[in-house]
Amino acid sequence: MAFADDFVQCMSQYGLSLDASQLPDQETLRQAIDYAVQWYQSLDPHSQAGLDAATYDSGDPGAIVLADSSVNVAPALTGLLNAFDSAQGSVSQWLAAAQQCCATAAQAAQA
Repeated sequence: MAFADDFVQCMSQYGLSLDASQLPDQETLRQAIDYAVQWYQSLDPHSQAGLDAATYDSGDPGAIVLADSSVNVAPALTGLLNAFDSAQGSVSQWLAAAQQCCATAAQAAQA
């Protein structure tokens, strides 16, 4: 199975519906997720809580803002961020799951 398919399968275990064609290549995905996580962790606790609250409900376009050129945190993750917005959960929860699934899929690709 290809990396993207393994990543999608892993994310589905967290309840996220995603198509592999919406993802960038493996290295771009890993770097973009890591950068987004680092950016999130650099926020003060109040900003983190506000972002998590704003992105928690499914159907609300919250996470996709991170791909906007004016924010420029995760422009390579448009497909993934759209999927985050279609599911219930905070952006921090989804980024943690994505980071874990990226590592899992990379290990599977090497096997």
